Parts: sequence; structure tokens; C-alpha cells
Amino acid sequence: MFSNIEEDLERSIYHRIRMKAVEYGYALDIRNYQLDPEGSLIDEAEQKKYDADLKALQQEKGFAVEIFGYSNNQNIGKKKSASIVIDIESFLPGLTGLDTTAKYESNGNGGFAKYQGPSLTSDLFFGIKLICNHVKQLRVIHQIMVNAIPRLGYIPWYFNNGLQTDKNIMVKYDSMADVSWLDEGIIEKVYRYEILDAHETLDDIINGNISAIKEINVEINDNNELNIK
Repeated sequence: MFSNIEEDLERSIYHRIRMKAVEYGYALDIRNYQLDPEGSLIDEAEQKKYDADLKALQQEKGFAVEIFGYSNNQNIGKKKSASIVIDIESFLPGLTGLDTTAKYESNGNGGFAKYQGPSLTSDLFFGIKLICNHVKQLRVIHQIMVNAIPRLGYIPWYFNNGLQTDKNIMVKYDSMADVSWLDEGIIEKVYRYEILDAHETLDDIINGNISAIKEINVEINDNNELNIK
């Protein structure tokens, strides 16, 4: 079945980093501004308010941090300082097998639906780019990243209020590459992570309308044999 898992994972990473930058005082909390359904500022007046607040933050801290997710693809290639860019790569087969035994759930119409899940989990690979002009900025955005995304551990889904007792997102750090453009005065470091044991697809519906058992009749015939009807 169709799944929004990739979008939900990307938004969870983005939300985690963005809120850490807000907590440290280097980014504005976009929830304080009116947005349209696509996440853009709703009108010119709201944009002016955001720009004024951003300028005030830059004057107070010396610089502000911008965070770009994969959905901001029109800005993702721009070398803005200081910025954190989330680059979603791809799913690859994981190492954990899953139980493919059929499951039955109510279909809401008095019957049941039969589901069957995938036989293997998937791992999602993604990169976090830290882009800035000098070492002071690098230290700040690096601290934002490492405090938001663990080397090996869990982060919550963006729609949950913190970590849950189960069904969190497991993240593992893989590698780092320095791709700085020193001649242009740009420091750029790319940190590569993977999300382990994700369910890339939802369970498939094998049969969406299985009738419920209404009645079971048990009879004993003349030969003392049990008949179930």
C-alpha cells in the first residue's frame, strides 16, 4: 500500500534539528508565524514580520541559522551561511526479517480485512550538510546537529510529543566528508546517517471484506459424532 513514510521521516529529522536551533536561540520558531498548507509564509505582512525578527536575531547573536529540508528543493543547492541542509538519499534493504503471517482487523462494516506485511525492513540513508563562513559558525551548527541527532539512538516522530515507549526512529551515524570551498570562503561538511529498520511500505490488503462469524451451531448426531455448522 502507498506510504508517507519517507516524508514522515524527513519531517521528523527536520523538526528535530529546527527545534534544537530554536532552543539554542539561533533560529526563529516558524510556528509563531502564519503559514499556508505548504509551509510558506501566508502573506507579505507576515513575511515582513519574519524578516524583521530574523534581522533582530542576527544582530543579537551575530548570525542566524537556516534549516532546509528536502521539500525546500528550490533552496537546497544555495550556499547560505550559516545553514543546515537535510539531504534524503534512498532506501536500501535492511537486515531485520519480519513476520509475514496474515493479520485481521475490523473493516468498520461488520466484517474484517486481511493484511500481510513485508518480509524485510528497509534502511533510509540521509546526509546533513553544515554550511558556514567561519569556525565560530561551524561550532554552533555542529552542536545543534549532534544534540538533535544522536550518533546511535532514537529520535521521536515529528507528530509525537517526545520519545514514546515504542515506535520511535532509530538513527545511526555512518561517516563524514569535508567538501569545503575554501577559495570561495565556504566551509561545508557532510555527515551521513542511516535510519534503521524502517517499514518502507504499509501492509498489503489481501482481502478487505471477510464476513464475520455470526453463529456457531454444535450438534451430536446419532453416531455420537460432533458436527459444527
